Amino acid sequence: MSNWNGKIKCIENDGDFTEGQTYDVRNGVIISDSEVQLGRFSDLTTLNKCLNSQFEEVNEVKIPALCELLDVEVNEKFKIKDNRGNIINSIYFINSDGYLYSQPDKLAGRVNTVAMALINKEMEIIKLPQYQFSENEITILSGLYLNDYKYITRDEDGDLWGYKNYPKQLEHTYDYNNDDDDCLADIKDEFFQQVQWGNILDIEYQLSQIN
Repeated sequence: MSNWNGKIKCIENDGDFTEGQTYDVRNGVIISDSEVQLGRFSDLTTLNKCLNSQFEEVNEVKIPALCELLDVEVNEKFKIKDNRGNIINSIYFINSDGYLYSQPDKLAGRVNTVAMALINKEMEIIKLPQYQFSENEITILSGLYLNDYKYITRDEDGDLWGYKNYPKQLEHTYDYNNDDDDCLADIKDEFFQQVQWGNILDIEYQLSQIN
């Protein structure tokens, strides 16, 4: 009995299979489109020698459990908001082995504690979508950053704002979490069209991604 199990894709067919379609191999057996069991093949090379149709192996990408639990992609960059509402000044990601890392590393041995806090919703993931900017927008981002502004949002009515503190989303607008009006910057609505209601642009991170 063969112990070959996996998935293969037809790359050339003779009528028994469909080109481009993926088929399961179970203990060396493959089932054709007409539901005929063929095998038992020990490996892909043997199968391709025995059949007129030709196949290639399909490598299944396994998503780490932590990525599934936290709803992030492998190596997707994000920030973390702690239980006090503070944004930790590091970029985080989960690698293909399911381990949580940060750049720069500020977890200081607390990886398991932070991961559990995220799973238990005691901390919150702040996703960092990637944007494309015009030269004018890059100039605006740089100016805001030099004046200690950290985030850009767009209200539901289209108004665009820069914030020095992480803004809290309300029903139709954002609260800038500070009594000082200097913490809020009015930006012309025509800029940053990719930033829509519900998105928060992290200025420092976006500048770090610009070549």
